[in-house]
Amino acid sequence: MRRAGIELNGRTQYSLRHTFYTEMLKRIPEKDVKKMAGHWALRKEYDHRQVVDFLRNAQPMNEIVNSL
Repeated sequence: MRRAGIELNGRTQYSLRHTFYTEMLKRIPEKDVKKMAGHWALRKEYDHRQVVDFLRNAQPMNEIVNSL
């Protein structure tokens, strides 16, 4: 952490894992994050996305929903 210039401020390495997985889940499909993590299943407690993240990804559906 010192080499990376990151202050832990009481955080553990697990905090970084949660942040990394959350940010990756915002950008790539969950199946790819699982593969990258080397897991068969991604633990849901690693996923800290917010509702706004899901809405941002759902933008392409707006036209479909509005046309119905």
